[in-house]
Amino acid sequence: MSKWGFAAFAVLMWVLPAFVAGALGWPGVWGGGSAFGDLILPAPITGGFFHLPTFIAALIVVKAYPSLPERAAVIARAVLIAALLIGLLQLIDLEGLVQAITTDRRGRALRMEENYFGLFMTCDSLVALFWVMRRRLEQQNWLLTSTIVVVPIAAFLMSDFSGLGRVTEPFQFGRQGHGLERGDSELWIYARMKPDAAGFQQAARAFVDQFDPRERSNTDDLAVFFSDSLDTVKNNPDGDVFRTLCLYDDGTPDEWHEGKGDCFSNHDSFTDRFRRRTNTLFEKVPTDVAMYVIFTEFCDGVEIVDRSYYGDSHLEFCHGKDLDEKRAELVEKYGEAKLVELLESISDPSAPAVSSEQ
Repeated sequence: MSKWGFAAFAVLMWVLPAFVAGALGWPGVWGGGSAFGDLILPAPITGGFFHLPTFIAALIVVKAYPSLPERAAVIARAVLIAALLIGLLQLIDLEGLVQAITTDRRGRALRMEENYFGLFMTCDSLVALFWVMRRRLEQQNWLLTSTIVVVPIAAFLMSDFSGLGRVTEPFQFGRQGHGLERGDSELWIYARMKPDAAGFQQAARAFVDQFDPRERSNTDDLAVFFSDSLDTVKNNPDGDVFRTLCLYDDGTPDEWHEGKGDCFSNHDSFTDRFRRRTNTLFEKVPTDVAMYVIFTEFCDGVEIVDRSYYGDSHLEFCHGKDLDEKRAELVEKYGEAKLVELLESISDPSAPAVSSEQ
């Protein structure tokens, strides 16, 4: 290949992914603008920078290919074919494809992924193959070629990158949402494992450990709905649910219900109690006094060891609260007599709201 021919070849290899991504309407790698403008430049702050590894590797293969012995040339061709196929597989939503075939999931079976690395691999290896395949494969080299092609593809399909492993797992995350009240959350899980199978509850509980409200902030009560319909857990909150698991952050034992159970109305969470108390106090005294009373009622005597507060709404609320310091601030602001009057008005249900003016 002449110097100018190689340069033209390199330009084609560089611009092809940018043209393809732009034609497909993909956004830039960083999420904004057009992919064409983002990929066409090789600067570190652009998406084109991530194209450099596969681009350089393909150029090296093409440049060295004419001088390679036949066996090395076979290996080079096989590597490019494998890279092409792996790149194409990365551009396909394999997990969604298998789900569309094996479950009731709605929508298109074959969907494209906006995978830029897969696009780079596909375009670079495809252009390189157009050049190197000019030399015909010898018959005796097909076995070597097939082996080199099949092994990396099989490795990719078995890896986490393909997403195929998740399709056969007994439980799969669907979606998460909020309940009607603050602190209430809902989690929808697709279950391949049947509810009457031995060990279902233990396996299901182990799967949702990662969502346990005792390990997460801002969630008091969690309703976990299990369904054997992928369409239900992805799109349809009114679909069939065969089991419900209720989890709480305050130490209340787990609860299992047949069908779609109610995890919220019969459990009085910290957020529920806090909301009721603030609604009452804010009507009678200034906000800072009301919060001091709430701190006193909810946090006085509460012991917090290390990071034991994390995931428990009550302990998180009380963490770092110094009641003596807060009272001193109120005394400085209102005076002792006025503060006592404000606090006494709270203890007397019939007392009218007290003004904060001194």
